Amino acid sequence: MKHRIISLILMLSSISTICSAKSANIITDTIPVTIDQDFVIVNASVNGKRKRLIFDTGSSNLTIMKTNKDDTKIEGYQTATDNNQKKGETGYTFINLQLGKFTIRQYIYLLPENKVFHQFCDGTLGLTTFRMIKAIVKLDIKKKIMIITTDKKLFANERINKTHYKLNENGLPIISLCIGPNYKVKNVALDTGNNRLLVINPTDYEKIIKSKDSEKFKKQILYTIREHIPYSIFEDNDSITSVKLRLNRLEALKLSLKNVEVVSEKQERSSLGGPVSNYGSIIFDPCKKDIYVQPYN
Repeated sequence: MKHRIISLILMLSSISTICSAKSANIITDTIPVTIDQDFVIVNASVNGKRKRLIFDTGSSNLTIMKTNKDDTKIEGYQTATDNNQKKGETGYTFINLQLGKFTIRQYIYLLPENKVFHQFCDGTLGLTTFRMIKAIVKLDIKKKIMIITTDKKLFANERINKTHYKLNENGLPIISLCIGPNYKVKNVALDTGNNRLLVINPTDYEKIIKSKDSEKFKKQILYTIREHIPYSIFEDNDSITSVKLRLNRLEALKLSLKNVEVVSEKQERSSLGGPVSNYGSIIFDPCKKDIYVQPYN
């Protein structure tokens, strides 16, 4: 009987230790962000040196912002290929990134134009997951803060994320995403009437609306997007009932009359090595002018 009591005490003690260890691994931190020329900026430490990072809410990337000549210099840089690597090709290195309480060791890519591309998180509108440390990030533009946590329960009631949108003069819902080669905030037109998602400037869209030969302008605009923005637009069976827009080769959006959903490209990997993310469905609320994003589990 005495041995059983001792065994029970030891077992309860071990359970307590395990629970304590699990709770000790839960880290939550709030980091201030700034909005600088339409950029979402967060201060971090890269290899012990302070850097200003652009947090891209559209394509879920961190990019080191170039503020002076040496701002993007990363010591210990290694090319991804051998000595035959051509000028301008992408190389990579491993860095130690200190973001608040979180330390991440992760590879980065060095792009032309002296920009550093750091692809390590999966994002939705307002909610992001850091892959390496399995932390959830919530970006609050109004409060200008970034909340990072490893506690999955903290945002359990916010699995449906809400983003407010406005209507332009043509009645199209317009939302702003931080996207594009320069990671600036851009307006995205969601044409629910014609089942299209268009990332074009308003003047080009006016040409499509007013032109008698709209298909000609449509092809011209799509060609322009392919040439100048790193996106590709695909039409299912050459039909306008469904259009997919792959954002930065990482995401895919599919629009239809009944539902708007984000679809996976069969886990295809982007040219920069990252997997294509699988997010969820998007629901429009025309009364409150909100867009609800329901991520897939």
